[in-house]
Amino acid sequence: MDELGVGFLAGAFSKLFTTPIANIVTRKQSLSMISARSTNLKPHDISVRAIVHEIKTEKGLPGLWSGYSASLVLTLNPSLTFFLFETFKRTFLPRRQRENPSPQATFFLAAFSKAIASTITYPFSLAKARAQASSTSATENEGEKSEKIPDNIQATKIRAPSNVFGTIFQIAQHEGVGALYEGLGGEVLKGFFSHGTTMIVKESVHKLIIRLYYAILKLLKKYPHPADSPTTTKA
Repeated sequence: MDELGVGFLAGAFSKLFTTPIANIVTRKQSLSMISARSTNLKPHDISVRAIVHEIKTEKGLPGLWSGYSASLVLTLNPSLTFFLFETFKRTFLPRRQRENPSPQATFFLAAFSKAIASTITYPFSLAKARAQASSTSATENEGEKSEKIPDNIQATKIRAPSNVFGTIFQIAQHEGVGALYEGLGGEVLKGFFSHGTTMIVKESVHKLIIRLYYAILKLLKKYPHPADSPTTTKA
């Protein structure tokens, strides 16, 4: 459980600083796409200062941390994967193989660990993607309609859920619980092979580094430092 706690705290602390930057970058990218198709947006409208002001106007200062709740849950994915991997090693492998499992065992244990972790966190990843997509669509619609709608007329907007848990509840309520796992098969299949292969490479590199370390130690013992030679000691 230490792996989960440390990983969660580290991810939460880092996302606290990177979430506002990610939101600004996402908004800037969507506005840049709109400005390429429309002459209504001016360069100063997509500056960082203008984007920050727009987000604060729409959602207030906490709007800069929109999606932070989803990021908190998603930071558990790597920690949960590693936790399951170590748990499976202790459960399914004999004691003599736990420190040095075979490549086949490493691949399958790592792959199944990633598949289970991805299944647990997938609804939050889907909700975050839905929220980003709806935010981008809303921005594009505003850019397309801004030339037709006078400034003194504000279109009525449907307020989106304020956090990822509200988005998940909204999807489950309107589309069913199965919609929370839409596209899960491809995500699990991708993680199964990519993480399994990554862990095999990681274990191979780890063993190579250890062998190089001991090889260097043998060379140093075979060829001692001049300061440790007998002639230097007698002098």
